[in-house]
Amino acid sequence: MSYTPATEEVRAVYNQDEFGNPAGLNDPCPEFDRWLAEHDRQVAEKAWDDGLADGRDRWMDAREFGDKPVNPYRKGETE
Repeated sequence: MSYTPATEEVRAVYNQDEFGNPAGLNDPCPEFDRWLAEHDRQVAEKAWDDGLADGRDRWMDAREFGDKPVNPYRKGETE
């Protein structure tokens, strides 16, 4: 498994000067913060669309076949 840096670590690298010197973890970095907010918005948008589509599919299956939709993320429930 590979290492995944924390958001603050990525922000610090993004916020380095042209010589690679860190400007500090707490320094304002509005460009990075705007990028991160837009990225998070896009992920949430896709999750909403995917969840809605999956919910519709499961609802249609339940109506047609009498199956009870299950939440695969809920502990103890599996498909």
